[in-house]
Amino acid sequence: MNENNIEPHKITKPIQLMAVWFLTLLLIDSQLLAATTFIKEPTWITPLLVISAIILIPIFLVGIFIIQTVFRKELQDDYYYSQWLQGNKGQQSGASNLSATVSVVLSSKQRSLMEYMILNTLWTKQVNKWPDLSRFFTFRMNFVAPSETKAFIDAGDILIKEGLVALSEKDQYMLTISGFDYCKKHHKEFPKEQWWPEEQINKDNLKKVLEQSP
Repeated sequence: MNENNIEPHKITKPIQLMAVWFLTLLLIDSQLLAATTFIKEPTWITPLLVISAIILIPIFLVGIFIIQTVFRKELQDDYYYSQWLQGNKGQQSGASNLSATVSVVLSSKQRSLMEYMILNTLWTKQVNKWPDLSRFFTFRMNFVAPSETKAFIDAGDILIKEGLVALSEKDQYMLTISGFDYCKKHHKEFPKEQWWPEEQINKDNLKKVLEQSP
């Protein structure tokens, strides 16, 4: 007999919770209805189980409705939800004041070379490929040495916490809107080190980006 098991570690996207919700309803109702074929005494148990199975359906549908309306934004993928969350916080606390505060804090931060390499690589490739932000350049590095892998991940985590970098669906690094704006203001401070240094930044694209209003 095959068993339907829900494996929590495989639920990696919020929208997958909807599938789990429907599966839960199916499992509970099927068990209730199956029980009616085995339980004969007392006689009131069978109709009670059937009624319970029927009542669960509208209850679950109401739950689906609430999730799809009240918590719709939370069902987005991590990147889009983080963008919404960042914008929402900015509106609540005053976008201009928050932007000024973040700018002061970030500009005074002493960054590691690995952080700069991630930012410089993302900035260069983004300006060269999609300066209008119609798409986002993403990348991930594979190192042989565990120490280099750790340094890369640690630097990425710091940038993610600052809201400058996000993870794509393929678990690669990409600039956020705030990260792109940060690079516009501070790219001259970046050291020359980056991955694929032979690809220099496109001067014409850079000029257009810098001329755009913040």
